[in-house]
Order: sequence, then structure tokens, then C-alpha cells
Amino acid sequence: MKRLAIALASLGVGFAFSAPVHAQQPDGPIVEERETRYDFYSTDTDPDARRYLGLAEQYHLTNTTFWERYRARDWVRARGELVFILRIVPNHPKVLYLLEAVASEMEDVTYPIAYYERALHFYPQHAITRARYGRYLVRIGKREAGIAQLEKALTADPSLDAARGWLADTKANRDASGPRQLPVTKP
Repeated sequence: MKRLAIALASLGVGFAFSAPVHAQQPDGPIVEERETRYDFYSTDTDPDARRYLGLAEQYHLTNTTFWERYRARDWVRARGELVFILRIVPNHPKVLYLLEAVASEMEDVTYPIAYYERALHFYPQHAITRARYGRYLVRIGKREAGIAQLEKALTADPSLDAARGWLADTKANRDASGPRQLPVTKP
């Protein structure tokens, strides 16, 4: 009978005659370890950043993972591959751009905003991320917020020609996502 009680207790079935099994409770609140993040722009100087960036791309940005899902129009799973990479490397420029494309296909253009803001929260020193965020905001119709981000990017790095060009295009009411149309001249 005692063996049966032990066997049933191990299966989670309790009886009045079996001894209760209690899990040991932690002394204080459970604190999760900080998720490790790496800066895309430090891969030249940080071997850990270079290693984890390579692993993330190797397993989540390949023909058999992201691109296969993208071609199959499996937007939720394609987005999941990108989000996984952004958990490790929040300011990965290519992945942020691909997230914009997937969000556009899913007709949820506000989705990448949280990821741009997260990247800027962890790595505010990179003006190029702020400039790309500003360009994206302009492209989705948030013109004033985009201009503000582009101006902040130029304040942080006045030599950032991409931000200067995107800001000029925006202020001239041109589409900041593509090249300017040059006038056709006849010879």
C-alpha cells in the first residue's frame, strides 16, 4: 500500500494517507536574469557581440528559416524569426528594415515602432538607428515625429549625410524612402 501511495504521489495523485510533497519556495521574489543584448555596431570590437550576431543570423536569417517563410507569405513565422534576432541584437539595421517590410505585408505598420524604440533605449548613442527610425515614421505617415527623430539624429551626429538627405526630402514633401527623381534633360 505504501508503494502504491508513493507511485501515485509521484504521478501527482494524492491520498489522505500519503504524505504531502511541498516544493521549496524561494526566500524572496523571483527575479529573472537580465536578458543579454549586443550592440550591432560593436561587433568589430566585441567578440561576444560578433559571435552572437553570427549565430542569430546563421540560424534565423537563412534561406530555410526567414526567407522560406517570407517567400511562403507566412508573415507571423517570418516576423518571429526577426523578433528573435532583435531580442539578441536590438539595433540590427537589416533586421529592423526587414521587420518594416513584413509589418507592411501584415498591414500593421506600427509594429516596428516598439522595436526601434527598444533599440534606441539600449543604444541611444547610434544616430543612424535614430535616423532610420525617423525615416520609417515619415514613410508610415507620422511626418512630424519622423522629422523630430531625424533632427535628433543630426544633433547627435552632424556628419550623418543619410539623415540630412532624408530630412531634406521630408521637408520638401518628397518620399523619403526612395531616390529623388532627376529631371530629364534633352541634349
